[in-house]
Amino acid sequence: MTFEATGKLMTEIPDLGVVQTRRKTSLAVAAIFGFLLLVTTGSLWDHPMHRSFEAVGTYLIALCIFGRVLCSIYISGQKGAEIIAIGPYSVCRNPLYVFSFLGAVGVGILSGSIIVSIAFGLVTWIVFRGVVVQEEVFLLSKHGLLYRDYLNRVPRFVPDFSLWDSGERIVVNSNGVIRTFTDASLFLLAIPLIELLEFLKETGRLPLLVALP
Repeated sequence: MTFEATGKLMTEIPDLGVVQTRRKTSLAVAAIFGFLLLVTTGSLWDHPMHRSFEAVGTYLIALCIFGRVLCSIYISGQKGAEIIAIGPYSVCRNPLYVFSFLGAVGVGILSGSIIVSIAFGLVTWIVFRGVVVQEEVFLLSKHGLLYRDYLNRVPRFVPDFSLWDSGERIVVNSNGVIRTFTDASLFLLAIPLIELLEFLKETGRLPLLVALP
């Protein structure tokens, strides 16, 4: 049996556990790459502009945390078990990934480099897109026409806020919300880490290999 999720026929239903394991592994590798990029590069912008970048990066990280918590309120640990089509999931099929993408871009912007922020965003998007394609095939195999209708109606990544539906009733999994908040808050660690790296470079304790715009 075949299902069409992205315009291409796929003949094998992926194991969702394997897909998520690969996602975590890919993100871990991307995080190592990102850390090395932050260690070896610096910003070409002057101090006031650099501080403006930091403000934008901090805002995006805060938006990422808020958005992921909001998603967890609506999803209540039911991802994959049933089709969630209310709240953030009524305007975008993958809001958790969208907010994580914003967080990754925010971390890149904290460095004061547009190039670094683009690199962070691009790598994150590539990883998430590959995961989403396989998740769509799995969900089509599980929910059939119900998910097909949702897939055709709601965009994959770019929100369509005209579709917003709050739902009549939400059952909140408090443990899931707390866990999501804790996980998302790890993005905040980038702020003191990047400040420390900048201090080490400015004082000559850490060599600056290349300055990027």
